[in-house]
Amino acid sequence: MKRRRTAESEALTADRRTSARRRGRRGWGTAVALLAVLVIGVTQAGNVTLLSVLTMALIYSIAVGSLDLVVGFTGLLSVGQAGLVGVGAYTVALLEKEYALPMVLALVAAGLISVLVGGVLGLCALRLKGHYFTLVTLAFGLAVPQLALNASSVTNGDTGVVVDAATFFGLSSAYPFELFVVVFIVAAICFLFLERFLFSTLGRKAMAVRDDELAAKANGISVYSTRLSVFGVSSLLAGISGGLLAYFVGLVAPSSLPFDLSLFFLAALIVGGSGRYTLCFAGSVVGAVLLAALKQATVSNGSLAEVIFGGAVIIAVVLSGRGIWSLVQILTGVPSQRGWLRPAKLRKEPTVVTESDAQ
Repeated sequence: MKRRRTAESEALTADRRTSARRRGRRGWGTAVALLAVLVIGVTQAGNVTLLSVLTMALIYSIAVGSLDLVVGFTGLLSVGQAGLVGVGAYTVALLEKEYALPMVLALVAAGLISVLVGGVLGLCALRLKGHYFTLVTLAFGLAVPQLALNASSVTNGDTGVVVDAATFFGLSSAYPFELFVVVFIVAAICFLFLERFLFSTLGRKAMAVRDDELAAKANGISVYSTRLSVFGVSSLLAGISGGLLAYFVGLVAPSSLPFDLSLFFLAALIVGGSGRYTLCFAGSVVGAVLLAALKQATVSNGSLAEVIFGGAVIIAVVLSGRGIWSLVQILTGVPSQRGWLRPAKLRKEPTVVTESDAQ
């Protein structure tokens, strides 16, 4: 009996090692996407326009990744992510104006304030299901710019709050290339956190709740607490994205936080591909870069820009219903979600018959 148990434990250990190797292989997708952006930015450091597009794309990719946590890993559709980004942006702008905080502290504060606001929103909205939750996030996304507009004594109304340049470990946000490097470092940290989150206890609970609420409840998982925790993590990353956006634009005003921004994040998630299918957040980077580049390329076309933008989204969805990165995984032979989340099976070991068993 002892030998049988030893064989089973060895098989479990081997399966866990295999699972760890697969998770490492999965994580390379996000790393490759980020490194591709870094290589383009470094080689084109003299092209200010391209550098600005890449910087904005990286900032947006963090927000898209935070949206993916809610949409892809809780099964709820949120269309108010721009509101949380706006909270982070205004936090950085007001702190820089009043206290001239270092960039690191300002970004941390932006994330924490967004968690506080997102927590209050989640306490109310997450008790709702389906389109009711979506309508609450829609109202929040529309309300944040209006609140900033009416609180003119704090936010200067339409004029907005000017954000002065700051430094991040010797790198100044006043210079385009140095700001690009800062944004890349922060984005890499955020996506590393997201990759670790994916197979954490909370991440697995979120996926269990998304797949089957009744089964999750039967296994002792609190659906409401799990979704609230995931929504808090999403708010944290959205706030950091908003703080970076404030440093990038240099001015935070209601006009810089339109509702269209939430739709942009959702479109980038659809085009790039949700981590629900790819088990990595490379789709958030790919979608944000492609749509940011397309937006910049069509900005001179006036009213046709939105038509071209929408047409490109439709084409991407038709070509690959699960996003561009899912198509890349299929072409390169990388395992899909089904292969990664399939329960490990014990390998069959030869039965060892001892003398006591024979007797």
